Amino acid sequence: MNRQPARVGVLVPSNNVVLEPELYRHLPIGVEAHFARLRVTASGPEHVRQMSTESERALSEMPPGLSVLVYACLSTSLVSPGWEARFGLLAGRSAGLLFTAASATVTALRALGAKRIAVVTPYPPAIDALVPGWLIVHGFEPVAHASMGIDDIHEVGKRSPSEVARFARSLAADGADALCIIATDLRTLDAIAGLERDLAVPVVTTNQALLWCCLRAVGNQQRVSGLGALFDRRMSEDLAP
Repeated sequence: MNRQPARVGVLVPSNNVVLEPELYRHLPIGVEAHFARLRVTASGPEHVRQMSTESERALSEMPPGLSVLVYACLSTSLVSPGWEARFGLLAGRSAGLLFTAASATVTALRALGAKRIAVVTPYPPAIDALVPGWLIVHGFEPVAHASMGIDDIHEVGKRSPSEVARFARSLAADGADALCIIATDLRTLDAIAGLERDLAVPVVTTNQALLWCCLRAVGNQQRVSGLGALFDRRMSEDLAP
């Protein structure tokens, strides 16, 4: 009798052209990803909040039998504090069966024992300015911070992994425990290994963290190579609180 695959449901902004192919490329056999889109037209805080109101509709479009549910927009958590709890209530899911881009990123940083964080974002100023406070609220110390300053949401996904890595290397990150690259529409997975080699610190990216959290949640312990120090941890270790 064939075993049913673990199913991950992902709510993703309509402009995002990166997360789906990155997950499809790295999900091991036995784990599926299913996507629903949240319409967004611009990158400002008001547009991000408006996008989140489509969550109920997007949830209704998910297939049955989901093992894990993901809300794949980190900027929603920046502009709407407490979004994780509200989304969990809306989705009827408890912690461990539901992740947001923000909660997965925090979980990954904690799992690596990182406290002092160098952070890179693609965000325009109105959203980027919220990042240091978000890190501090979750117990981290932002020691370096730089934004690529991309105003057009349709331009973020066009940045190559090498361009993202080049920008990250330009950040003065002395004394950081980890480099964190935020956003689900940045092509980061192919940049992680080289950045860790060059910077000699762990690298956490939002899509890497989402993949790692989802695999742990469904109990899949297959090794995914090339994705840095986070994936070098034993998959069976408990998630950080």
